[in-house]
Amino acid sequence: MPKFDKLKQKIQAALDEKNTYEALQIYRTIRNRCKDQEQALECLDLLFDGIQHFAKGREETTLVDLAEVYADTLVGLNVTPSEKIYSQLSTVSYISIVT
Repeated sequence: MPKFDKLKQKIQAALDEKNTYEALQIYRTIRNRCKDQEQALECLDLLFDGIQHFAKGREETTLVDLAEVYADTLVGLNVTPSEKIYSQLSTVSYISIVT
């Protein structure tokens, strides 16, 4: 979905510059722009990618922030659980334990 394409590019630029604060703010912006479940699913995928990125960099505080935004998106937009979401949640839980 092209709705978030510009923001995805901004996230990548912030990550390339190692600007964690800016990346986190863009992730939050994307979450705040989600209006329906379809957009929420795209947002969850982006947040999950961010969680994995920050886990690799051992940036635990940012990882926890994004995990909270992920959970808020699930609950706030009444996302219907799926195998993909369960898998992502399992991975996030595992990452949180390991880091």
